[in-house]
Amino acid sequence: MLKIKKLNERIHNKYVWGFTLILWLLFLGLNGIKDRYLLQRGLKGDYYDNPQWQGTPVFTAIDKALDLRTVREKRSTFPQKNYSIQWTGWLYAWKTGEYVFEIRGDDGFSLAIDGQQVADNRGAKPSQLVSQKVTLKKGFHPLTFRYFQHLGISSLEIYWTGPRGLKIGAGHRSPLSSEVLFPDKPSHRQFRTDRRFRIFLQGFPIFLLAGSLFLVVGAIRRTAPAFPKKLLRFQKAPILILIVIFFSTVFLLLLSANMQRGLDHDEHQFIASGALLARKLLIPHRDYPYFHVPNLAFVYAILFKYTDYILLAARVFSTACAWLSLGLIFYTAFHLFHRHPYPTRFLIAAGGAIFLLTNPLFLYTSGRAWNHDLPILLILLAFIFHCRGIRQEKAKTWIFLSGILLGFAMGARLLLAPAVIPFLAVLFLYPLYPSVILSRRRPYLLLLFGLGIFLTMLPTLLVLKWAPEQFIFGMTGYAQLSQAYHQEMGRDRAMNLSGKLLYLKEVLSSPGNLLLVLGFTFFVFSKRIVTVRAKATGSLEIIFILILIPFLLIGSLAPTPSWPQYFYAPVPFLILGILYGIAALYDQNEKMRWSLKLFALMVIVSGFYGFSYYRSVYNLLSPHEWVPTKVHKIGQEIETALVEGKVLTFAPIFPLEGGLEIYEEFATGPFAWRTAPLLPKHKRKALGVISEEELRDFLKTKPPRGILVGFEAELEKPLVNYARERGYTALNLSNGTILWLSSD
Repeated sequence: MLKIKKLNERIHNKYVWGFTLILWLLFLGLNGIKDRYLLQRGLKGDYYDNPQWQGTPVFTAIDKALDLRTVREKRSTFPQKNYSIQWTGWLYAWKTGEYVFEIRGDDGFSLAIDGQQVADNRGAKPSQLVSQKVTLKKGFHPLTFRYFQHLGISSLEIYWTGPRGLKIGAGHRSPLSSEVLFPDKPSHRQFRTDRRFRIFLQGFPIFLLAGSLFLVVGAIRRTAPAFPKKLLRFQKAPILILIVIFFSTVFLLLLSANMQRGLDHDEHQFIASGALLARKLLIPHRDYPYFHVPNLAFVYAILFKYTDYILLAARVFSTACAWLSLGLIFYTAFHLFHRHPYPTRFLIAAGGAIFLLTNPLFLYTSGRAWNHDLPILLILLAFIFHCRGIRQEKAKTWIFLSGILLGFAMGARLLLAPAVIPFLAVLFLYPLYPSVILSRRRPYLLLLFGLGIFLTMLPTLLVLKWAPEQFIFGMTGYAQLSQAYHQEMGRDRAMNLSGKLLYLKEVLSSPGNLLLVLGFTFFVFSKRIVTVRAKATGSLEIIFILILIPFLLIGSLAPTPSWPQYFYAPVPFLILGILYGIAALYDQNEKMRWSLKLFALMVIVSGFYGFSYYRSVYNLLSPHEWVPTKVHKIGQEIETALVEGKVLTFAPIFPLEGGLEIYEEFATGPFAWRTAPLLPKHKRKALGVISEEELRDFLKTKPPRGILVGFEAELEKPLVNYARERGYTALNLSNGTILWLSSD
């Protein structure tokens, strides 16, 4: 009978594996033919070689978005000046309500919806923001957008915001993309079928991956010997292989996504500061304006000593930090469930990492060359070391290391400074041993923790000593000017505490974020989880997280206005809270295995929404298509045209990629320039900030060899005017930007 049972199991397993293989082949086949059967997305674009839309179009294309990408791709066959485009098609409104369209273009444009003029800027005016509210009913609306370009800079940006409660983008304004644009009006049945098919293609591989993983782990468990002690060495090997495969795959997914991210103007000052320090030993704040604490600049300076691909190096570093943060989540979960079999531990730990990997705020924030990935990695490590120090008798080393890590995190992102309070609080709430020895040790541990923070904050403190006025302005004064600038520009969202809380509500209403918050609330506040007993499983960590998250939110809500990346810091700790909550539930009651099943379901749902972000994994094999590679290529174009000399620009990464010099006063990109008019003249001089008023005098003794524009159209007008007055020659670069060359 036993042999027959084993034979039946083998036959059953073969059928299961065969069925899984068939499902994978079915998915790959559907994915290969989807373009034939899915609705075509985008708008029909007619391209004319004159600015009046006259005659027959030179060519017609289906464009996925309303931008000038096609014009620049066809630069060899289509004129880059004196042309016009007319886009026609259908716009789908997801919900009845008021929509806001924000358009910035140079030279002119007009937008009509339902045959009614919505926006009109056809007077060949300088680039300016046109914002218009339109009430739309749910469904399809005919759309016509016309754009023309005479001479000079060409630019076009279109964003829209939906009525409250509608998820467009990440809960805030987003580009008008192909998701809602159609060249021909489909029937409602076609639209529903198309949408369901797309959702199926996004979700199907998630369930396949989860099912395949369960099959692999199940096979490992079935082939394992019956006695755990004898089995340990046999279980470890395949699990270690799985871990290596899992994290190799995760790194490749992260790298592929982060190499395709567009260049954000926030990245310029972080990269420029690292390059200036590496190449000229110029210190942020002391030698030029800078609006962050300087630790990340010191890290980048070390990286940039060994490579000329500075954006690539910075993004790979951020990717590595994000990857290590995922590793910490995995490590914590794997050790937290140490009483369980290895396959179960792997599944739970991998689930925690996937939960973070597919979270919307992680997807939005991680991987760029800015001050988020490194500080979050450091504060996660500080949290783990702090908890270990409190739970172990030999606490001195762990508490000291915790202080070092937290101090370095604060030196890279000062908004994490409120987290010091929870770290100090748990030293009082959770004694090592309830004895007289503790009362003598506590001051010593506090001293070690403070010493660790002081040592890694020392570079920041030295910069404060060298340039106190510039440092204080960079930390507080600029924030006030930035708020005033946004108010002048007409921004009214997330500009005060109530507005920021509403913005936070919109961010949390995204399915992935909402799932995370609900899961945390359920698992952490379930019966008997919250206890102050240090010996209870996960109790210390849960209380620590509950104290820590509000202080992280203080740092998230402090900047004005709010942006999604500011709310990323609490996300890893929410996931850790869920894991500790599950461990406490499981340890309290063996019958509560459903908690793990619920967690698995949460991970699958999060993956359903998040894994589509990593579709660009296929581009890993084409490094020439990576954004950092393209940026470096533009830098080389600039270097070839100029050979030497300084470049004046609000996008300093590009000339720095070519090994050229920039004006350190413009290292912040557009940020110092756009707020300069709000500063008194004597303050600008003291702080090294240049405005349009000082520009000509500033450049009189050190004129630029080249002026790079095409990134901040309105802000760059004075730079273009200066170039034209001085007889500079315009050179079009391959990315559509313009390099003005000195005739000297």
